[in-house]
Amino acid sequence: MKRRILSLVIAAIMVFGVLGMGASAKGVESGLKFNADGNFRIMHITDTHYTDFPFEESIAFIEKALDDYKPDLVIFGGDNIKGWFDTSLQLGTKAAIDKLVAPVAERSIPFSFVYGNHDWEAYLCPKQLQNKYYGAYEACILPDGYSTISKTSNGNILIKDYEGKNDIFNIWLFDSGTKVKVNGTKTIQGVDSKEVDWYVNRSNELKQANGGRVIPAIAFQHFGVEETVKLFVEDENGFECNGKKYILKDGITDGIKNGVAGVENIRMTTHLNKSCEIPSDNGGEYAAFVKQGDVVGLFTGHTHANDFCGITEDNIILGSTLSAGGFNISSRFTDADGNQVEARGLRIIDIDENSLKSGKNLEAISTFSVYYTDYFTGSIEKYPKKYKAYDEHDFGEWIKIEFEYFIDFIKSIFSFVK
Repeated sequence: MKRRILSLVIAAIMVFGVLGMGASAKGVESGLKFNADGNFRIMHITDTHYTDFPFEESIAFIEKALDDYKPDLVIFGGDNIKGWFDTSLQLGTKAAIDKLVAPVAERSIPFSFVYGNHDWEAYLCPKQLQNKYYGAYEACILPDGYSTISKTSNGNILIKDYEGKNDIFNIWLFDSGTKVKVNGTKTIQGVDSKEVDWYVNRSNELKQANGGRVIPAIAFQHFGVEETVKLFVEDENGFECNGKKYILKDGITDGIKNGVAGVENIRMTTHLNKSCEIPSDNGGEYAAFVKQGDVVGLFTGHTHANDFCGITEDNIILGSTLSAGGFNISSRFTDADGNQVEARGLRIIDIDENSLKSGKNLEAISTFSVYYTDYFTGSIEKYPKKYKAYDEHDFGEWIKIEFEYFIDFIKSIFSFVK
């Protein structure tokens, strides 16, 4: 019976996904601006894979990093929840999102998010309902760009100069989809051509509103782009990416500050520690970035243990951020000496207002990783305790809550068809 219900829900999503109408919004008036010191700091937290009872160590790590690095904005980078039946129903999903957001909301730090494949896989709590859970927080900047029943976390966030007069920086958010089977083989969806069209149109609108001047930007999404291989060189002893094996090119981080708290990090610097899953079908996103000339950096997650950031020949930064949490996932790698290294972390991205005003858009971006092992020893590679969201409700109340959320989901589907 459960499988039958699940199949019906998935079928509904697929059918109405085809019928869904896209919307082009004007971007969020975020109220964000640069600080008096000319800096704006973003914390990229990705692949937390939270359930309704996540790793307490992950929460403690994020809390310590928030207090130490004091970001102006937090971006959750997808696979925010575990998905599947670990958080597939509404109560568990809401509890997981609440656990994730709480450290940020308690500190009144603005945040936004993109979705990853595991967020997609909360089949009985689709992303429209997840949007409501995030959006219930006052600190949330809800992505309000191109949207269908399947693609829901596209948007952009404008940041003003310190005086609060002019929009001088932009943040793009993209829904890069999930994993699908094509001819029996799992593949990555990636950002599709309709999302790219929305981005190009919106980018042009921003340029026109800015007197014909491009507003420099960085972008966030869960999966990387096919052009990530521009940072690699083929090597038979490397890691697989779309059927070939690669290692990182030498010197790819030239021009980007990497380290902890601005100090050169001699422990990890940059690493390609495991295979890269990137879309096999190219929707033209990277090429559009190059043509539009606004995006100077794209930051992604998904690979858990990869921690690298480099500049392509097109002067675009491509960065891969570590997993900050985990539930039955691998976030470790074996170093050259055969030691198992804990690779959980998050990324800090600083933008310098003075460089932007001087037209040095690429030089305005600096980034470094913060590691779990900065604060704790050992590993959190273990299973969390049994879920408890459902234990807080009797059976009748649980059925009532789930049923009401399911009705909300059906209503949200039809809202796209009107």
